[in-house]
Amino acid sequence: IFAGATINKHKLLKTNPDTLNRIEHHISFSRYNKDEIAKIIRQYKEQLYNQNTINEKVIEIISISCKYNPRIAISLLEDYIVEQDIDKILHNHKIIKEGLTETDIKILQVLKDSKRAKGANALAMASKLSEKEYTMEYEPYLYEENLIDRIPQRVITEKGKELLQGVK
Repeated sequence: IFAGATINKHKLLKTNPDTLNRIEHHISFSRYNKDEIAKIIRQYKEQLYNQNTINEKVIEIISISCKYNPRIAISLLEDYIVEQDIDKILHNHKIIKEGLTETDIKILQVLKDSKRAKGANALAMASKLSEKEYTMEYEPYLYEENLIDRIPQRVITEKGKELLQGVK
């Protein structure tokens, strides 16, 4: 029996496509939604911090501020248990709105101010990131949330422009 896990399937395809041909079952995971994240937060809290009470509003704020990533949600929860001030926690994590960080906002602003579409490398440089950091860490979430589009270069969407209007 052989079992393997990777988030970089494309690298296997590039370096050794025969490996994937020999594996009969491929499983792809879908992104969590805010209700699933809230459930994970509640379960984690009950298992490790059951003596602490946490307001449902705080759980909701954490579940929409973590980019649907359980590790980020748990980090925010643990910080909240120590600090007890969700606004301070979001500020410390540089979360501006709905999980978007200062860097996400900077990327959107660069696209909004640009007169034409930008390639990944140009956008990364304008945002003071490496291309790999941009494409691996920031672009997937911005694209999934329909804040940017790739045609094939990057442009800001109407939803992205509306979000920027609400952020100061």
